[in-house]
Parts: sequence; structure tokens; C-alpha cells
Amino acid sequence: MNSFNKTILALAVMGLTGMGCKNNSTTSPNSAHPVVFSIGTTIGSGFNDFNTPAGLAIDGSDNLYVSDFGNNRIKQYNSAGTCLMTWSSAAASSTNVTDTIQSPYGLRIDGGSNLFEVDKNGRQMQKFSTAGVLATTWAQPSGALSAWVGVNKTTGDVYVSDGPNYDIHHYDNNGNLLGSFGQFGSGPTIGNFNGIAGVAVDSSGQVYAVDEGSSRIEIFTSTGAPVTAWGLGGRSPVGGMQFDASGNLWVMDTDNQTILEFNSTGNLILTWVNPAESAEPTDIAFDSTGAFWVSYQDSSDAFLVKYAH
Repeated sequence: MNSFNKTILALAVMGLTGMGCKNNSTTSPNSAHPVVFSIGTTIGSGFNDFNTPAGLAIDGSDNLYVSDFGNNRIKQYNSAGTCLMTWSSAAASSTNVTDTIQSPYGLRIDGGSNLFEVDKNGRQMQKFSTAGVLATTWAQPSGALSAWVGVNKTTGDVYVSDGPNYDIHHYDNNGNLLGSFGQFGSGPTIGNFNGIAGVAVDSSGQVYAVDEGSSRIEIFTSTGAPVTAWGLGGRSPVGGMQFDASGNLWVMDTDNQTILEFNSTGNLILTWVNPAESAEPTDIAFDSTGAFWVSYQDSSDAFLVKYAH
């Protein structure tokens, strides 16, 4: 973020109730989605700071959950940007599971009140209540190093992209492995991955995954049968992606500081270039009003921005 934008952020700090999180105004390059406010400024480990804010998820009450990857914690905010809770290994609790949070990354919430977290460096998945209570944890298959997760909100099934193994692991809501699909490869065959990043599930249960090496999004049935693929025109997004209420898919093209929006037939309808100066968008989450949050980081700053519908 350049010095001009930092000055804007610093001058616009708003006092919030709760636990002291910063809430800053900034500007938006897209008049269709003006900024509501932003949270966080420079990279740090203090309570108000982030160090690589990665996955985002929103519950039925429009509370936001953020995986603070570099600080090994998950933070919860209400829709007004007030911090409600922070939890890490010491804060989470369970009577029968050893709970550890080791570099949390992808987050998604099911149709109930369960939060699924990719414990990236711990090479495991964890299921929490939205109150921060750990329900269960399960190990990823051998060699897996996952970043992103998608959840079918109707069935509760969980889909996790596995970069080193070039596949997607399909679990039930309690972490039982139901199957895996995908393999290393390139070319037109759906199911071949030459690098795999974000994963999302649409309202009909179809699974979407970014094949970053082949610059496309591959689409599968809920059980992993190939459906079709969308070309990305040479782009190789490595961030998260999520559907909005209209069924449009928003993809974080992190390396190019760009947000992409596709309609339900795969047509690119918005290319949102550099929405926060030099910062890289990592993930996106939509609330019940259509407003959405995006997590960002650059070489010195780490923050969240809430945009209006």
C-alpha cells in the first residue's frame, strides 16, 4: 500500500466498541462496490494486527471469521467490524480432542454453525463451532499440503484441494473420507491438474477448482465426475474463491492483485484490477445483504476491507 493510502487509513480511524480492533475508512476504485470500512494496517502480532490474513467465512448472523495465518489464530468480527473473539490452540476447547492451530488457512462454514479450518502446516482439518469449540480434527492423506476448502451447505460435505497430490479430497461433515478425485496432468482432460488452488461449491452441489498451471477452472459433480472447464485466459489464480447470492463466482487472482467475477456460465463479467493499491487479495466472503469482505496483504500491510453490495 502506498504512503498516500496509509495516510488516508491513519486519518480515518474510527473508534469501535469491543476489544480494540482498528476500523479504518479507505477509498474504492469500483463505484459499484464502495468501501464500507477496513480493519488492520501494518503486519504484526499484536491483538489488532494480522500477519497474512488468509481464509474468510461468514456465519448466519453475518459474523466474519478470519484465519490469521502468521499468528496461528482465528479471529471473529461482527458485521460492524467489532472484534468478538480470538482463539488459538490455548483458546479453543474440547473434551476429547487435542486441539492445535498451526498456520490456519482456508475457512468455510456449513449450512449449520460449523466452521471448517485448513490447518496448513499441521497438515490436518479441524471442525469448530462458531463459538470456538473444537468438535473434531482429522489428518490429511499422506503428503497432503492443503490451503483451500469448500463446503456443500446442503449436505455438509467438505472438499479440500491438495496441491502436492494434485487432487481434491471429499469428506463428510465429520471428517470421514468419502473419496478423492484428480491427478497430475495438463491438456483438455477434466480431472488433470497442473497445480491446484481455490475450491468452491455452488448451490447445486457442483465442485469448482482452480487448475492454476493450466489456467482454467474445472467443474465436477459432488462425487467428482467431470462436468466442464472454464478458461482463464492465461491467468493463474492462487487465492480463494466463493459464490455470491446470484450464483456468480468471485476468484482471487492474488499474484496480479486482481479480483475476477464470472457468471454462472463462465463468462468473465468483472476484472477488478488492484483494488487496494499494491496489496494482494487472498479470499472473499459474502454476507446476507450482499456486502462482502476481502483479505489483503502486501510487503508491509495486512488488512481486511468490507465492500457494500
